[in-house]
Amino acid sequence: MQGFNDSIYEQLIKIQPTKKDWLLTAGIWVGAFALIYGAVLTALRTPALLGLMIMAIILIFWGAIKLAARLNIEYEAIIVNNEMDIDKIIAKSSRKRMVTIKLNAVEEYGAFNKQAATKLANKNFDFKLYCSNPSSEAVYLIYRHPKKGLCLVVIEKGERLETELLRSVPRTVVVK
Repeated sequence: MQGFNDSIYEQLIKIQPTKKDWLLTAGIWVGAFALIYGAVLTALRTPALLGLMIMAIILIFWGAIKLAARLNIEYEAIIVNNEMDIDKIIAKSSRKRMVTIKLNAVEEYGAFNKQAATKLANKNFDFKLYCSNPSSEAVYLIYRHPKKGLCLVVIEKGERLETELLRSVPRTVVVK
């Protein structure tokens, strides 16, 4: 239950589409239009199937819209009283809780730069979560989750997020 002295902070991180995402979206639409073209040709050759092909065209178009929208990903970090929840939001319509982190149990925290990325690449993690755009400044947290094991979370840096994290993680784990 939340009280009057609870510290609450939210940060929304919109993941920018990569070239791979753009190619996947283009592939979805090219495939959809190829299927629609086939349905139109079938309807022209067999007029008895016209109603069925119209329904198929509508379903193909609807499916392409839904599938392409699933590439629209955002993350939301919510910090409440030394716990950080990270949710993945897909197409602004569905939300999935990715992880809950007890910030006082974080083993390592620091800026995620090339040096940190090289150092962390050599470690074996049971779970990795990247909530950051490649061109943005980010911070990382390493902690032990009761079910997921050793976890690495890289999250886009926000001024207030960093303030809340520095206030919550043990001071002995902060890496400059």
